Amino acid sequence: MIKHFSFTKRLTALLVLLCFTLSLVPSVIAADSGKPTDLTPLYVDDFSDGELSPNIITARYYTEDPPDTLTEKDGKLVFERKKWIWNTDKNYGEPATQVYANEDHTPVSGKVFMEFNLAKTREVVRIRFCDDKGNYLTQIAWEGNNFTFGWRDSTLKSQSKSLAIPANETVKISLYSDVSSTRPRIYLWINDELYINGGYSATDIASANFSMFYVYTLLYSSYSKAGTFSISDLGIYTLNSDEGLPPPINFEHEQIVDADIVWLTQDKLLSLPLTNNYLADSLELDALSRGENGSEITWSSSDESIISSDGLLTRPESDTEVTLTASIKYQTVTKEKKFSFNVPGRHNNINGIPGDVQSIYYDAFSDNEITSDIKSEGFCTTKPADYLVEENSSLTFKRTQTVSSDDAEYGKPTVKIYANDDESEVDPLINLLPFQNLYKATSFTTSFDCGA
Repeated sequence: MIKHFSFTKRLTALLVLLCFTLSLVPSVIAADSGKPTDLTPLYVDDFSDGELSPNIITARYYTEDPPDTLTEKDGKLVFERKKWIWNTDKNYGEPATQVYANEDHTPVSGKVFMEFNLAKTREVVRIRFCDDKGNYLTQIAWEGNNFTFGWRDSTLKSQSKSLAIPANETVKISLYSDVSSTRPRIYLWINDELYINGGYSATDIASANFSMFYVYTLLYSSYSKAGTFSISDLGIYTLNSDEGLPPPINFEHEQIVDADIVWLTQDKLLSLPLTNNYLADSLELDALSRGENGSEITWSSSDESIISSDGLLTRPESDTEVTLTASIKYQTVTKEKKFSFNVPGRHNNINGIPGDVQSIYYDAFSDNEITSDIKSEGFCTTKPADYLVEENSSLTFKRTQTVSSDDAEYGKPTVKIYANDDESEVDPLINLLPFQNLYKATSFTTSFDCGA
């Protein structure tokens, strides 16, 4: 048994227990974990003696029969609902287990850190970390395989993140906050990975303190059925310092990233519109390496063999969904945005083009660079008068000055687009001769995407 309650026990027992409990801290909180390490325990429990501590109370338990129980079993604090409870039993809709920092249930202020493991067989479990008025730092909802938690950003707009965590797994939850203010910043780790890095508490903490966290479950529909949740390896601590914590998120940097997340839309990725919800053309992701507001954007693909991280598309044997992930970073803040595409199989005819046609050359004319596949003849360059440029996703020829009719060699400016940049094996795919005898200033544009 390892239990540590508040300082109301006899001095001898306290000193022995305190020394033993403190010896656990380095093994629980690794120095390189990014979590605080300079901890003083308030309540530590390994649930091994079979007795509930005064720090734990229950609420809204259905005690007839009894279907709801809370016991220490195999080193865990286990809630169990043993039978179905009907929706008409409203008093028992959300049976809650409340775990207080102090055994006399008085709140604490200042820097607080807590950590425990959570497991469940019930469909839904929720957790709130509260002050003595019921205001909460964050709420965690674990419903089925969906694990969601929330906070507020610099504008006090509610934010949330969801993780896919199977219902049969055990989750390690670690939370730190300095609750000496009514709007504290919070840090939340899930399985030792930091997910909330100094965001504001989900609600204002009116009392500027921490009292307890409570774990509760629901009563409606299938949530009424029997099941369990359990807590193990619990520790609640105060901090002498926040040494070891990473710096909190910079909200100005986050706002820039958030703006570029909104700016980066699917339409910006597409060289051509989707056809029947299929992506049949390559994407020029290199042109989307920086957001409108200054963020750096890097790309990764769930299947590089179908859509590469630079956007090159290769049709698979059968229809396949591929997800592209944009990592959007501005200085200290990095977030992701995902785009999913259905890529047609090789034998699926899209836009009249079967998928087993191999791409030789593709150009959306969006990078402002003329490739070596494009050749020009009969251009007047001495004045200069003739130009070939990429602009507005188009290949544009411009004659800016009149050329004398005596300059016969400049009368037929020609643009040739070759399948191979060395002009080998394949004749020009496209011969663009806008006028047979061209002397006056003019221009022409091809605005289609070129592919072969």
